[in-house]
Amino acid sequence: MIIFAVIAFINFIISGILGCIIFLKGAEKTKSKFFSFYLFTISLWNFGYYLWQISVTGKSAMFWCVFLMIWAILIPLFYINFVFDFLNIDKLKKYRRLNYLAYFLTFVFIVLDFTDLFIKNVDEKLYLNYWPKAGPLYFLFLIFFAFYIFLGFYLLIKEYFREKRIGNQIRQ
Repeated sequence: MIIFAVIAFINFIISGILGCIIFLKGAEKTKSKFFSFYLFTISLWNFGYYLWQISVTGKSAMFWCVFLMIWAILIPLFYINFVFDFLNIDKLKKYRRLNYLAYFLTFVFIVLDFTDLFIKNVDEKLYLNYWPKAGPLYFLFLIFFAFYIFLGFYLLIKEYFREKRIGNQIRQ
């Protein structure tokens, strides 16, 4: 459907521009680098999504699905790196271990992305001509993705309420 392609293209442009602005404005700060890398991965995922949506053959659709999944795999890695650095907890041992695990799993999933264990093929589904069919190990990626995204949200929200509580104590 063309609307999905148009939205993906708009997201590609906007997240790419924002990533460039943040990278150029804060090039010396690791927080800015990680956030801009996070935006670049979102941008490139949308680029692949756009090209998958406008594919006219199953072979090209499969190529663009593999391409977009590379960037989808990288999204949680750069997101959690940004969160750890933003909260200044990246040097703590338990978070460093989680970060090393994220790098390792990212590598594993990128390798798996090129096999039919990750994406078997593309088939017609509902009103879409080429829908990727998940391989037997794809669910592990979904667990990885959800874990690191929710972990980042949890840590940010926890810090927000900690700061809010401290601010309220200072005002009293």
